[in-house]
Amino acid sequence: GANKGLGYEIVKKLLASTTPYEIILTARNPTLGQKAIDTLHTEFPSSTSKITFHQLDVNGEGSLAALADWVQKTYGKLDVLVNNAGIAYHNPTDEEAKFTIQTNFLSVIKLTDKLVPLLAEDGKVLNMSSSLGLLSTQGETLRKTLEDPKLDLPRLLETANNFFEVTKDFPPG
Repeated sequence: GANKGLGYEIVKKLLASTTPYEIILTARNPTLGQKAIDTLHTEFPSSTSKITFHQLDVNGEGSLAALADWVQKTYGKLDVLVNNAGIAYHNPTDEEAKFTIQTNFLSVIKLTDKLVPLLAEDGKVLNMSSSLGLLSTQGETLRKTLEDPKLDLPRLLETANNFFEVTKDFPPG
């Protein structure tokens, strides 16, 4: 989402540019998404870019499909997809840890799968992360898995679904 944090800062940089962009700002909460757009319009009144809001909950299959359908009908294509969905908990419970993996990884894959067919021929996908996504912040078991040059999508998905096992030595000592 882009109503706060990294996504919001990316939108600010685009609005500050002299290059005109068509920006789709998404957020789970429509009220917060529209508030972000209103604030951005106030902060960048002379921006040559156009910013539009669309609700998106990356954990909702219907929400993913609705966004893809809307993008297809409204724009026909995407030039750039910026994936920056992310949540984090301090000392998470097991359920919070599962929800984090679901939101930050598994749901982003589903979203990307829905939107990649809409990418322009020279379109780009940018996957953003906080410093928690750095390999150096992972435990040895997960780091070795992710550094394996033979790692493929099925094994990566298996790793995500077995995150308790692969994060047993997190944080690194």
